[in-house]
Amino acid sequence: MTQEFDQAVALARQGRLPEAEGLFAAAAAADPHNFAAHRMTALVRYQQGKLAPALEAIDAATAASPDTAEPWVLRGVILHRLGRGDDAVASLTRATDLDSRDAQAWYNRGIILGELGRFEDALASYDHALAIQEAPDLWANRAGALLNLKRAEEAVDSCNKALAAAPGYIPALCNRGMAYADLKRFSESVADLDQALAQAPGMVEAWINRGTVLHELGLFAEALASYDRALQLQATNRSAWVNRGDALVGLKRYAEALQNFERALELAPGPAAFVKRAATLHTLGRLSEALKAADEGLRMSADYSPAFEIRGRILLEMDRLEEGLESLRRSGGPLHEETDFQRRHDEEQRAYLAADGRAFSGERLAGPAINPANAAKVAHDWAARAPKIVVIDDLLTPEGLDALRRFCWGTPMWKRPYPGGYLGALPQYGFAVPLLAQIADELRTTFPTVIADHALRLLWGFKYDSTMKGITVHADQAAVNVNFWLTPDAANLDPDRGGLVVWNVCAPPDWD
Repeated sequence: MTQEFDQAVALARQGRLPEAEGLFAAAAAADPHNFAAHRMTALVRYQQGKLAPALEAIDAATAASPDTAEPWVLRGVILHRLGRGDDAVASLTRATDLDSRDAQAWYNRGIILGELGRFEDALASYDHALAIQEAPDLWANRAGALLNLKRAEEAVDSCNKALAAAPGYIPALCNRGMAYADLKRFSESVADLDQALAQAPGMVEAWINRGTVLHELGLFAEALASYDRALQLQATNRSAWVNRGDALVGLKRYAEALQNFERALELAPGPAAFVKRAATLHTLGRLSEALKAADEGLRMSADYSPAFEIRGRILLEMDRLEEGLESLRRSGGPLHEETDFQRRHDEEQRAYLAADGRAFSGERLAGPAINPANAAKVAHDWAARAPKIVVIDDLLTPEGLDALRRFCWGTPMWKRPYPGGYLGALPQYGFAVPLLAQIADELRTTFPTVIADHALRLLWGFKYDSTMKGITVHADQAAVNVNFWLTPDAANLDPDRGGLVVWNVCAPPDWD
């Protein structure tokens, strides 16, 4: 090396980076093939935060020595800082191709892949790095990738290895705390987060995570205190404001919760916060404002399922039944793991459709769906009975019954299996058609003293496997609960059993 180069190295070690940069850059300009000068120029520029000039210098270094792994690593780090994640991964992949034993390259590659949401690839990178050199930060970051892959038990194991090597290591405690939360081991989760916060009380994200876990435990006041601590540290943290609003909802302090969601929206508008605002306004009975908030959420994210769901519930309460059901249908439902009895049902339904072909799409009927002949008797029985339980034979007209049965038999909407051996069809899966809106409308007009001014809140269908136990004793949360029993009498091979058992007592006070 030249004397000038040695002097530049000494200056860099002393922290005199601008002077060192000048000497390194001069050496690089004097000899375009001087790999070391280009590399050091890039490094001191990066240390000063001069990212674009650093990239220019490291590109010159890789051109001067394209088969050396180390500059490709630095290039990946610089690209990452510039927000060019995919390019950063490509550069680090080049480094690992040149030197598969470069643990730092694998580690950095894993971090960036995780930020890009490519968690399987990130996990593989961390595993490569760990095969070369075990370290607590590698085990903790590996746990983070596993958390995002919903592999919580493996995440706990990775954190345990990090903590065995470095007791009290904060990132491992935080990740293990969240893994415990995923496993519903909430007390252990809080203990880990508390241990991390005892060492680093300024960790905003840890306070937010602690609040989230306490919320899951139903400790809303304690969760609120955690969010308050996070906001003391960072008053503009949008997540803390949203989660604080959730805690206030849990405490039934809806007006305050609304203020929190609005503060989050001021900081950074997002569909989730609009939905929470809509749900709170809905609870407060401010339906027009709630609908507007749900629509704002959909304007930000046209396919955002929670916005369609709350929008549908609001529209139902506004008596805009067909619009509400359509919105609920568009919300889509969470996928559930298929069961044997669901697969058997689906095969039977396909066979029915192939043999009969009489499926019904669920449009409104030209005539009535509810049988008006029952109106006077039901009004009398409802007024005379306490508790108010009325059994109605021939509730539907023959046309209404036939249409509803064909809709339920032929529509592939039975997507939610229950452990008791029955399947649910919810509006999210397709149990939301004009015929159902017509039935809801006519229930109110045919039985005005029963339904009164109560709006339709929710509806669903169940199909039962007769060899399994079915639904257990429960109470539905409704002012008026209406059950339709659609199975034909001929299908009941044991007429002394079957049907619906209604208990003529109120639900116990401690039931939710």
